[in-house]
Amino acid sequence: MSNNPPPNSAEISQMVYVVQLLEEQKKNISEQLMLTENQISGISISKKTMEELQSTEKNHEIIIPIGTNAFARAKIIEPDKMIIPISRDMFIEKNLEESIKIMEQRLEANNKVHAKLVENFNDISVKIQEIKLQFNQR
Repeated sequence: MSNNPPPNSAEISQMVYVVQLLEEQKKNISEQLMLTENQISGISISKKTMEELQSTEKNHEIIIPIGTNAFARAKIIEPDKMIIPISRDMFIEKNLEESIKIMEQRLEANNKVHAKLVENFNDISVKIQEIKLQFNQR
């Protein structure tokens, strides 16, 4: 047991407030982590599919999703050309090799963001534990 005097109501209120703020930050970071993980998954699938297209010939038949639980048969007309987004509503045509490189760059960037989010999440968790420990020692 510590020799520190018990916290007064203002100190308790401040500690509770800080912990609540930190918990809210953790929640926001957790949501950002989920979004980033979904982004990484989508980019990985796109990259893998592009890599598989490297050995695909013209007019190869595929099945493509057209909505939830609905698919259509299609033929790949130009397997060496991809249309990729460069912003939310803008797309550009690139050759397959360039497209794969772009996906690799996006994966790398998203993995860095993910790692930073995990680091921030862990830092906040430590701060919360330190505050709780400090409170319990008083």
